[in-house]
Amino acid sequence: MSVGPVVRLATAEDVSALIGLRLAFKDSDGTMSAQRRTAVIADLENNLASGITSGDVFAVIVESDGVITSTAWVSFCRMFNGGPAATMFNVWTPPESRRRGFARLAVLAAIDEARRRGAVQIDLMASADGYPLYESLGWQRRSQPAMRLDL
Repeated sequence: MSVGPVVRLATAEDVSALIGLRLAFKDSDGTMSAQRRTAVIADLENNLASGITSGDVFAVIVESDGVITSTAWVSFCRMFNGGPAATMFNVWTPPESRRRGFARLAVLAAIDEARRRGAVQIDLMASADGYPLYESLGWQRRSQPAMRLDL
């Protein structure tokens, strides 16, 4: 018998599963080099559990019938604007679980948790596929373009 989805915060015990999901997300087009893949795994293995334990990072997991069907991660930093700023990333749902509301559940839970932890804003780099979901939840596109320098 199927029970509705379960929404929960990840713990250090979820790190292995989260690493696998992060890799699936980052390499969804299959072009990640072996060197980059190794670096991503090492970074996650070295820092994710401690970030979850310290509260600098959290991940929301949505499960259905014991299978992870969506995730949303949030990382905090101090921007000196009245409280912590948060960045939501790695909102990902495996292809076989899409169009069933799991990402919406993950994002809503992540917003609630970020608010509970005192965040005053949440930034998000969204894909075009995600725009309708995020806009329906109140995110607004900004005229200020984001910039990045890969090192």
